[in-house]
Amino acid sequence: AADLSLTDEDMEAIAELDRGRRYVRGEVWTIDGSPYTQEGVWEK
Repeated sequence: AADLSLTDEDMEAIAELDRGRRYVRGEVWTIDGSPYTQEGVWEK
């Protein structure tokens, strides 16, 4: 990884990624009895 370099095009592609994308729904942290809610996990 230390030898990795990104082009300007790579950096632009990264900048355009959807930062709101969720790869998990958060249910593992909001089981019954948990103090956490789906809204709180994702700061809606």
